[in-house]
Amino acid sequence: MKYQIRFTAGELAGKIFPIQDGEALTLGRSRSNTVHITAPDVSGHHVILNKTATGIKMDNVSSRTTTVDGQPVPAAQQDYPLVAGQTVTLGSVTAFTLEAIDDQPPKINLASKKPETDEDDQDTHLDLPPKTPQATENEDEVHTVIDPAPKPQASQDEDRTAIDLNKPAPAPKPAPPPAPAPTPEPEEEEEEEDENATIAMQTRMATAEEMEFMKGKHQKERSKQFWLTCVAIFIVINILIFVYRFYFYRAPEKYASWPMSESGELLATNLQFEGCPWLRDIDIEYPDVEGATIEKNPGNIKVNTFIGKYRDVPLFLTMEYFQDFESLSKSRQTVFEEWMAKKASGNENWNFDVMRPVNFYQYDHGIPYVSVSYSRTKDSESFYGVAVMIRMEEWIFILLKEIPMRERWHAEYFVNLVSFFRFSEVFQNVHWEGLAEQAPGTIQENLTEARQLLMRRSPSVWQKAELLLKSALCKYRMEHAEGNEYETAIKLLKDLRENQIHYFNAQKILMIKANTTKDLVSMRNLQDNLKAVFSSEEDFRFHKIRRNQWD
Repeated sequence: MKYQIRFTAGELAGKIFPIQDGEALTLGRSRSNTVHITAPDVSGHHVILNKTATGIKMDNVSSRTTTVDGQPVPAAQQDYPLVAGQTVTLGSVTAFTLEAIDDQPPKINLASKKPETDEDDQDTHLDLPPKTPQATENEDEVHTVIDPAPKPQASQDEDRTAIDLNKPAPAPKPAPPPAPAPTPEPEEEEEEEDENATIAMQTRMATAEEMEFMKGKHQKERSKQFWLTCVAIFIVINILIFVYRFYFYRAPEKYASWPMSESGELLATNLQFEGCPWLRDIDIEYPDVEGATIEKNPGNIKVNTFIGKYRDVPLFLTMEYFQDFESLSKSRQTVFEEWMAKKASGNENWNFDVMRPVNFYQYDHGIPYVSVSYSRTKDSESFYGVAVMIRMEEWIFILLKEIPMRERWHAEYFVNLVSFFRFSEVFQNVHWEGLAEQAPGTIQENLTEARQLLMRRSPSVWQKAELLLKSALCKYRMEHAEGNEYETAIKLLKDLRENQIHYFNAQKILMIKANTTKDLVSMRNLQDNLKAVFSSEEDFRFHKIRRNQWD
């Protein structure tokens, strides 16, 4: 028995597909199936039909709708029996009917007719085999047509041949078997997709295997594109680094320095004060670079400039100078603390550190100053700075050196080390400032006693003579006295300092000689004598002797 399926509904309606022995007939949306169905509600592999000894078995490999004569077939159902005449529906549109075809040729009834003969002319007669039937065929039926022509009769005029009745008649030739009914061939599958199919329809038509293949291919393409992009980016970055390194790169400066010209000269200029009697003896030296600005006001000078090798670090210098006759009777630390308290009470949020010990500018007896580091905030920007104060007579000079807080890491050293002050030799020789503890007596009494001590030319009395002279000068300025006492005191002070310089230099030569010969006894004696002579902390040499610095 042969079987075939005939589609009764759907895109393949009217088409016939035979079920061959030993070959499974697969139906589904995948192109790998024997019967390709493009309906979207049909699975990629929907059902499989197999011919067995007991008939047709159907495997339902789809989770979508599958029915037999309206009865649903469970998903993953194996060996579901089908009989001829049953209709199987795949999804909601596609349906086919199982048909059985008898594989035996149809039986043919052959009516043997004896030819009629004349009783007088025929003694015997023989049944001859009939002619072979001719078969005609079409797609659905087989018809056999028998030639109705009778056997020819012998002519009456011919001599009749006697037939040996004892001799058996020749066996009739067997009729050739009828040609088998042709098996309907399945029509060629339509390979072309519907031109109006949407992208979504085409996506749904892909099977799991095709999806995995497409996914793997897409991932390979993406991976390839990713690595090509990485290589391109790597090459571009290296090119940019090369260009930057050789054309734009500037070696970072660990510590900010004073800007210099291309010829190696310092870019600096001096700024003099206005309204101050010492305008020729004290001024400020600042970096004169492009973009520097100066703002002068009475008692206040502001300089905005830049420092560093590349002139990229902003530097803000502010000089405040004013007269304060009351400061002549106050110590240096007291005057500075009063200034800090005034600043801290403002609205710029000043934060001062601990005041640093006294230090000195210049050489010989030096010009003493005190300093303090601070931070402040102005217009939402933070600054780090160092304030330095020096005094001359009743005049107070306070220099503020500031940098942005973000530049502190490599410019703090610069603002602490560089003084920006410039002093003349005259200013250093006649420098004096107020005293918290002054010698008793009048101006004239202080001058007379100091003159007598200096006439003794003994280094041991120099310290007392200097105290008397400074006390006389403070009283003179505080009392606004008139006369030549001020000039007299200044002349005596200059003579005293000249004698101190000669004595210290002579002792320094002896100390260096003793150090060269490793004469420790002489070195100790010289150092003790110098400590006795220079016993005031207001003298730079006091600190050098105790630090054993002789350069």
